[in-house]
Amino acid sequence: MAKDVFLVSAVLAIFIVAVLVFGFNLTGYITGFFVADSSHDTEGFAQCLADRGAVLYTSMGCPHCQDQKDMFGDALQYIENVDCVTDPNVCSEKGIRVVPTWIINNERYEGIQSFERLGELTGCKTG
Repeated sequence: MAKDVFLVSAVLAIFIVAVLVFGFNLTGYITGFFVADSSHDTEGFAQCLADRGAVLYTSMGCPHCQDQKDMFGDALQYIENVDCVTDPNVCSEKGIRVVPTWIINNERYEGIQSFERLGELTGCKTG
């Protein structure tokens, strides 16, 4: 009986340690993906996206939209950002059904787009 309790405790302890180690690594990966990297010239990149006519469609309360916006930080001010809650007619006219959505060169790209992907789509340099 004591041997079983010890075995269960040991397995549980190993599991907890593994979850903590993996969880911290995953958190770092996710944060690195969503948060603007300081090595990027985020402001210049955002201005280039704006010059190329890229438009971001989002909605209030959408966590993925917030993640996309957070990637740009203060540089988001340079990008046209249409909120589908406050401007539903604009989003409807553009056929926006999923947010976040980018429209670049009259093509729709749904979901969070990385800087690298946005750079590929627009020719803008990411860093």
